Amino acid sequence: MDLKKFKMISAILLAVALLFLSVIMIINKNKADNLPYSAAEDLSALLASCGVTLSPDTVPLKRERLPVYSLPAVDGVEAQRIAETLGSSTRIAANLTEDGYRFRLENGAMADISRYLNVSYGLNGTNADYTVAYPPTDVAKEKADAFISRFYSASANDDALLCSYVLAEYASMGSNTLLKFDIYLNGTKIHGSALTVYQNANGDILNASGSCAFSTLKKESGFKHYGIINILKTEFDSIKANGAIGTEIESIKTYYVMRRSADGERILLLPAWEIKYTNGETRLYDGVYSESP
Repeated sequence: MDLKKFKMISAILLAVALLFLSVIMIINKNKADNLPYSAAEDLSALLASCGVTLSPDTVPLKRERLPVYSLPAVDGVEAQRIAETLGSSTRIAANLTEDGYRFRLENGAMADISRYLNVSYGLNGTNADYTVAYPPTDVAKEKADAFISRFYSASANDDALLCSYVLAEYASMGSNTLLKFDIYLNGTKIHGSALTVYQNANGDILNASGSCAFSTLKKESGFKHYGIINILKTEFDSIKANGAIGTEIESIKTYYVMRRSADGERILLLPAWEIKYTNGETRLYDGVYSESP
């Protein structure tokens, strides 16, 4: 065999070996990143034993380890920043409330900002009907982007951008606009958190309520993570102890939830699982304490 042919055969054998190794690595990675389907079948059988139907195909098999984040409870400086940004106006008076701060602004608005991100803002007592909302239009999205950019441009750290406000619904009321935002953390929705804003044609905020999570976030370490096996076992234990809230599980989705730290000085953003039944009932478990918040 001449040298040229030997080199060609060697190159082909090497390429085949590398391809085989790549396939093995992909298979092993898939095994590490995903639970076996048999685990879903076992969970289905477990819940069936207490009268609840769960299709194995409904069980998310991907091993997700969403990071835990935290941000400090809102202090007076941050609360004033939020109030003044909402009103595009300077505060002229401030008072402490039971769980935060109340500001009166030059434009006549009152703003209550809690230490745990709850916001209530009203200009001259204006209220809006929050029950009327429709899918966003392009014009509504432009208005939403203009509103949110107020906060992001005032943020000192890009980590605040981990929290994104996505326009979910809107309504046009004459020349005024109602905007309802859902809040996401790194692409995962924060369960139960939203911000509703009512503004006039000039972009002045007439009324706002919900959550404002524009502060800098910190990624936490050292938290244990419960996966879907633990969560569904917890649901099984709850059913055995208290009875089922539904007879068939429709979906299982991943979210973030907000919890106060034990000392009340931080807000924790924890990965969570929502179990939804076909009758509309839901159960929510965080993936750190494996309990309903």
